[in-house]
Amino acid sequence: MPEQARGKSGLLYSADELLQALRSVGPRRPLLEELLPAPDAVAVTADARAYVSARLPEPHDLPAIPLTSYTLYREYARTGSRKGYEGPYFAKRQRLCQAVLLAAFVDDNALGHVCDYVWDICEETNWVLPAHEQVKIDLFSAETALILAETVRLLAEQLPDEVSQRARDEIYRRVLDPFRASTDDLWWYEGTNNWNGVCSGSVGATALHLEDDETLLAGDIASILHSLDAFLAEAFCDDGTSTEGVSYWHYGLSFYVLFGELLRARTGGAIDILAGEKMRKIAHFPLCMTLSPGRFASFSDCVETAAFGRGFIARLAERTNTPELLGLLRPDDNNRAAAIRLPMALRELYWWNGHCAEPPAQPSAYLPDGEVARLSAMAPSGAPLVLIVKAGHNAENHNHNDVGSFILHAAGETLLCDPGPPDYTREFFSPTRYDNVYANSRGHSVPVVGGRLQSPGPEYRGEFVETDLEASRLVIEFAQAYDAPELKLLRRSWELRKSGQRVNALTITDLFDLAEPAHIEEALVSRLPMHCQGNELIIEGERTRVVATCGSSPDAVWEIEPLEESPLRAGQERILHRARLAFGMPAGRTVVEILLQLSPA
Repeated sequence: MPEQARGKSGLLYSADELLQALRSVGPRRPLLEELLPAPDAVAVTADARAYVSARLPEPHDLPAIPLTSYTLYREYARTGSRKGYEGPYFAKRQRLCQAVLLAAFVDDNALGHVCDYVWDICEETNWVLPAHEQVKIDLFSAETALILAETVRLLAEQLPDEVSQRARDEIYRRVLDPFRASTDDLWWYEGTNNWNGVCSGSVGATALHLEDDETLLAGDIASILHSLDAFLAEAFCDDGTSTEGVSYWHYGLSFYVLFGELLRARTGGAIDILAGEKMRKIAHFPLCMTLSPGRFASFSDCVETAAFGRGFIARLAERTNTPELLGLLRPDDNNRAAAIRLPMALRELYWWNGHCAEPPAQPSAYLPDGEVARLSAMAPSGAPLVLIVKAGHNAENHNHNDVGSFILHAAGETLLCDPGPPDYTREFFSPTRYDNVYANSRGHSVPVVGGRLQSPGPEYRGEFVETDLEASRLVIEFAQAYDAPELKLLRRSWELRKSGQRVNALTITDLFDLAEPAHIEEALVSRLPMHCQGNELIIEGERTRVVATCGSSPDAVWEIEPLEESPLRAGQERILHRARLAFGMPAGRTVVEILLQLSPA
């Protein structure tokens, strides 16, 4: 196949080419051991058993199988809540992960638990979550197929034949056969977000583990690569940006890497979907979005604290020659990614050598395709300070109406935030999504124009017009983010002011050009305690104190509004607060300057 026919990302192969590649190394399936990067990997050291057992309960301490009942399954249809069913659903798979690791590396007595969990999962009426019931294969049914496939492969000599065969039968019935029958009704196939990476990667890896017929396998892999070609081309900008944010970058890409490494091993290196310059840029993305160790910009539905699979990060760092990625791994992290997913746990053992690196210093950066810019500096205390700004448009993956939103983070805490996601419910993924303060622009540090919030849609957007990283100055134009005919121009600039090497202030300047008079609100959003003192807004961080004033209107008085309709997501301790300044603006050009003075708390 000529190179120009390889698709957008060069991943397209015919079934005949794949069949030849599969046969070139003999009729076998790759075992995980064949993917070891070096002889000192954890799985082949004398510490392997201790490493696993230190993280897991004793076999007799494994709790009873969680109940995934009909009533819990239908709770989503009744109320829109996802937690009732998803809690035991994921707990069951997490405990299967624990039992498999115990049986494989520590104690054969855990094998009975493995059999019980595998059998119970096979008894479930549906592997698809209630929230995704309209899709015949969703994220978690695809993941479940892979979990069971790797259980069967890892414990091939230990599992009773009837348990192994039951798992294989259900994997084919629920996932592989429906995938082969048609991809037309799989919205994620050739999709442009994390669903494609997770579903395609899981289905492809499952087929590599289980399918003995090389002709069928070649057809499966050709179809999977066709889908992943779109994922690599469209889910990531040319500069490596994922508009879904770091947590979804990790989720979708980890299964892409998992599948890619199995395929590379199975074809003797003939097919390598991790090669290329774009993959290196994609690998670098979370470094650009780092606020401080373990914390990342929370634009869209991305959470601020991401749980990385250590094996995934180690392998991606190695394959893309991006060793600084290892600085994302924290030695004190309990690694939730490996704790709940067997494929991630196994790759932590096989791909990670047990070492972490120092967090890399991240300089200021601009991602022109993703339309995100980062300014790195030094806080008044001498600790790192980061300002991250986004432009873009209001139809991105997991979109929030947040053009012009920004995050100010200093000394390890977020002073001004982007709210990230709420707990997921039916309503949040419905036409009423933008009634939610997390998704609409009222929950972000952006203006309200003539009573109007920003509008959803690709035509509502902003763009950087200046990115002077050396001078610590950023400027965007984003009047087009509002459906406000009277708004002719809205240009916002951010500038870090320094005393010596340390930042002592941030100036935010908005230039409005109005065709007619309008009411304008400026806003700052934070989860930290806020209070007013005269014309000053004071934000009390544990390590940094912010005092905000309006330099262009010194008598303007802040009002603080608790956004009580923003219930706390798991792990959050404080609700959002929105501080606002209200102005009646005349027609023509008006400048509003907000000065944020920073000092050690």
